[in-house]
Formats: sequence, structure tokens, C-alpha cells
Amino acid sequence: MYGLDTITGKTKDMLNISPDHFDTANIASSPVQIVSKEFISERDYLGLDEEFILIRYKNISQKTITGVKLRWYCEDGFGEPNLMTDMSGAVTISIGEGRNGERLNPGETGAIKYKQYYETGDRLVSAWAYQVGFDDQTVWNIK
Repeated sequence: MYGLDTITGKTKDMLNISPDHFDTANIASSPVQIVSKEFISERDYLGLDEEFILIRYKNISQKTITGVKLRWYCEDGFGEPNLMTDMSGAVTISIGEGRNGERLNPGETGAIKYKQYYETGDRLVSAWAYQVGFDDQTVWNIK
């Protein structure tokens, strides 16, 4: 469902990052379902194209969500982890993170649009929620 099976052990080793970033053992109990994930392009105020990641997700729990933290994984055209540069100029490899404080009632759909500067990004392989906050002050964690 999330495309996480395409992230191989070899890819994880190539990334040389903490295995926690790929920890999806508890994904079946996630209160958030990823509806879609894509790169989008929008024009800025100068008329230049800017690239974003847009991830849509649905509250499939019985509680009102007050915040969602997401991760996503991208590859280049060769199926290899890509390089990303965030707004601060820091270079990371393939794993992106974002959060949204939007309130979502049960059954509602939300979205996160995140500016990323991909050096070689070609394909958004997977996206998943790793932490979700609820209006009753409880928090679901992927671990």
C-alpha cells in the first residue's frame, strides 16, 4: 500500500542513515492513509517554476487529528537514492520529512506541500506517517 517494499536493504545501506527512518513495523495501525504523492511545479511571483512535493493523506481513525509528521523516500531515474538540498542549503539523501498542524476530523483528507530542492529526484517511491497527534492529547507513533 505504501510502496515501502521497494526500499531494499541495499538502498538502506547506500543511504547510510539511521534505520529508524525506515521503521514501518507499526504502519498497519497508522491512523493516516496516504492517498497520493507527487512532485508538482508552481510558478512563483517572478514567474519561475518551483518544485514541491505534495502528499495527500486521509484520517482513517475515529479521532480528530491535530498534527501529522510524514516521511518520504525518493529515487533518481536509475533507481538510486537521490540527493536533496533543503531551504537551509543542507544536503541530505533521499529521505524527506514534513509536518502539518491541520485539524482533520475522521474521514477527512489533508495535504502537505513541501519545498524540496532535488538534485537528482525523479520518483517519489513511498510516503508514510510516523507520528500523529490527536485532539485528546494522545499521540500515535510508528514505533
